[in-house]
Amino acid sequence: MEGARLVKIFALVLFLMVIIMPVKAGATDDEDQELGELLIELLLMAKVCDDYLHSTPEGVCDTTTKLEHYRLSFNPLLFVSGDMREDSGEITVRSPQGSSLRAKLSFTREGKLYRHTRDGKVELSPKEFESPIDKAGRTRAIRNLSDAFTACKAYLADNPQSVCDSLEVLEEKGFKLGNLIRLVEADMGSSAGSITLESRITERSYEIDHAGKVSEAELSDL
Repeated sequence: MEGARLVKIFALVLFLMVIIMPVKAGATDDEDQELGELLIELLLMAKVCDDYLHSTPEGVCDTTTKLEHYRLSFNPLLFVSGDMREDSGEITVRSPQGSSLRAKLSFTREGKLYRHTRDGKVELSPKEFESPIDKAGRTRAIRNLSDAFTACKAYLADNPQSVCDSLEVLEEKGFKLGNLIRLVEADMGSSAGSITLESRITERSYEIDHAGKVSEAELSDL
């Protein structure tokens, strides 16, 4: 059972790195971005559900309240339904109200992703579609990096001779590290230094220096 669970987790993480969307005629960049965000939220819910079922094998992921105490956070307003169990079931989400995307997606316990259409569910295959995940992941990482920069500047305003050198220092000013993002390095002062974050979604690092200049690199380049 433990081996099967590890295979499922590995498949989920791998799928998160490569999961992709159907190319729609006339699809806009905003729609690609929204779909990428929705896919990330769905797979985060699936990961949290996996953790829940590991600790509660007889449980069912059928409400977001069962999942909210786990480390990974997600947007519960996107949740439509869930009946995921240890060996079967799925979680379904939809795009938020007011979105032009109007997508409804399901992720099964077997690791398959479906998009709902008027004719039923259509399985999405990585070999057939191009991905918006990287775009959404990059946006999230840079937004998180900007939040870290803002928190650091607030800290330095109160402590001008100090350096933002840890996650604890940033959290002191309200910073929250994003899902699937880790702090690689922090040594930012008032006139030198930088903060670097790493995204496991895009497999890239993002650095911001004391002046607010952002740069990025492939993890393989580090």
